[in-house]
Amino acid sequence: MNEAGVAGLASPFLMPPTTPPVDMKWDDELHDTIDKVRSSNQPGMGETAAHLARALSDTRIATSFLLGKIADGDHATALAGATPYLRLLSETTGGIMIAGGAVASTEAARMALARFLATNLIGDTPGLRDTVTAGADALQSARLALVA
Repeated sequence: MNEAGVAGLASPFLMPPTTPPVDMKWDDELHDTIDKVRSSNQPGMGETAAHLARALSDTRIATSFLLGKIADGDHATALAGATPYLRLLSETTGGIMIAGGAVASTEAARMALARFLATNLIGDTPGLRDTVTAGADALQSARLALVA
């Protein structure tokens, strides 16, 4: 068995990283897309850019929190926030990508979908951010009841 406890498998994905990655280019690209949505002035987009900007801010906060926990060696807290973080990241990036595509196409139906996602689905990113940054203690406290 190797250090990860898996016979015959040696993968960097099985072991927690010792140093968090610092390349945040994905963040810049998403911010640029939000700027394009905002500057498009498409009436069908409503407040889409503002909702997306808030979601990206929540994602940045959660990302920084998790990277800090990993850097500090607190892998239990980082893992406790992993599932809500993936949902937060996917809702944010998906919403931004759909909005960017809608602005590029100028199709009314695509803009309506992007606006709907931004106003109705992406609104839960503050709660997901809070679950990532503060949910580990509650999960650890409830683990016996959840497993039983």
